[in-house]
Amino acid sequence: MAGTALYPEAVVALRDIERTAGTLFRALGTDAELRVAATDVQYGAFLQADTLRLPQWLAIFPEARLNRELYYWLIALAANFDDDETADWAARNQRAVERTLQRHPGLRSRLQRLSTAAAGMEPSPLLLQAPPELNAPSAPGKAGVRTAREAADGGVEREHRSSKGQRIVHSEKLTNPTSIAEFIKVQTNEAAKDKKQPDANHEQQERVNPTAMGRDGSTVGAQVRLDIDTPPSGHDDIIVGPGIPVDEWDYRKHMLLPDHCRVQELIGRHEGGIQLPEHLRKHAARLKQQFSALVPQRHWLKGQPDGSEPDIDACVRLYTDHLAARLSGGGAHDMKQDVYLAQQHRERDLSCLVLADLSLSTDAWVSHNQRVIDVIRDSLMLFSEALSATGDKFGLYGFSSQKREQVRFHRIKEFNAPYDAIARGRIAGLKPGFYTRIGAAVRHATRILEKQDSAMRVLLVLTDGKPHDIDYYEERYGIEDTRMALMEARKKRIKPFCVTIDREGSHYLPHLFGVNGYTVLRRPEELSKRLPILYAQLTGQS
Repeated sequence: MAGTALYPEAVVALRDIERTAGTLFRALGTDAELRVAATDVQYGAFLQADTLRLPQWLAIFPEARLNRELYYWLIALAANFDDDETADWAARNQRAVERTLQRHPGLRSRLQRLSTAAAGMEPSPLLLQAPPELNAPSAPGKAGVRTAREAADGGVEREHRSSKGQRIVHSEKLTNPTSIAEFIKVQTNEAAKDKKQPDANHEQQERVNPTAMGRDGSTVGAQVRLDIDTPPSGHDDIIVGPGIPVDEWDYRKHMLLPDHCRVQELIGRHEGGIQLPEHLRKHAARLKQQFSALVPQRHWLKGQPDGSEPDIDACVRLYTDHLAARLSGGGAHDMKQDVYLAQQHRERDLSCLVLADLSLSTDAWVSHNQRVIDVIRDSLMLFSEALSATGDKFGLYGFSSQKREQVRFHRIKEFNAPYDAIARGRIAGLKPGFYTRIGAAVRHATRILEKQDSAMRVLLVLTDGKPHDIDYYEERYGIEDTRMALMEARKKRIKPFCVTIDREGSHYLPHLFGVNGYTVLRRPEELSKRLPILYAQLTGQS
């Protein structure tokens, strides 16, 4: 696929369909131990031992729908590939196609659409490629050529030729697959560079790619090398302070690692305040009306020894008792009884901290017009509108991470700040970040929440997947650290609750939040409507 024109606006990342991909691969009859993993785009799709390796992103078709269908077709093809390694590779592909259409005739129309779109492409993206050699030595005169095993980590190779004609390959990791949209054509004056600026020429060769292909298939004069590990400083959120050390639990050593992580607080950039978006106003008005019923009302206490008004019922009873005593010839009736009404003011004494997962996966689409991050923005706005009607104290925060030294913690609305146009502007400015080191974020959120002097303190976590980071923080390590962080929160009289759109959440969330400490939303787009109602039920006031 190296020479194929790209359509960045139609890119589909394997990460967006990874859950469906793994399920489909096994559902089509493959061994349960086989798995799906990402590889470098240039290698295409291939089978390697017990793994189906698919390109980390696809953008070879002008429609995202076709790029997504290509993923599913390659998965189906791999599930029907035979094990005869002595046979010709083209013949094995042909047999796999025939077997796939025979077993799953519903895929025929999909293959026809893809074949029409892929007409003329060489090699065909609709077939599995032969596995690249893992340990092949680099050819003479070539430097930096990576193996397929090295490419499988999600990096992308870029190449250019030096002034001596040598092919030089260097690598960079695409944290966000959509960064391929940042291709920029650059005009260069070769003659001027050769004669006047030999040093600058060498420096620029290290930064540009003269052989990159443009979307239209033409050769790009040069390609700017972009740093996508962190956003440009002018566009990133504002850093607050030098960073805060936070502990981390290592289940392997069965010990808490003190100050092992660093939380960096940030304040979102915004261009002034904004009004509530038009598409949310009707539902926000309805929520405010519903939540106004939770506002504490004046409560009258009857039969009090003192009060602002007489208790008519108590006065009538007192008079009748006194009259009955006189008519019966009894003694004088005791007139010192409680005959007043007193008002009692009841207040909702609770604080809620909402911690939203802003990891890279929130850039995935959940419908034709909404991504996960869009649903989170709408949910935070509606949630804030609802709580502003009750007077409950609440704070809004978000997080993502890049290894343990950079756990990004976004201040969206602090407890002592009003929910106003500025807060809405910060919510509207939220964007997908990096990875999901939940343990450190929960510990820092606990520090903030425990400072609230309330009878009930709720930590509400919104997420779309498991704890994960690009270092060792994954699988059981991430799970156990998060579980320990939540246990620490409970010891401080904080009630954690999780709302997730991860359909596999029921497999691991009971271990983290308890059986009744989470809810899984099967339809992510319902989060904005369900979140305020879940809060009302959680606080026991619905």
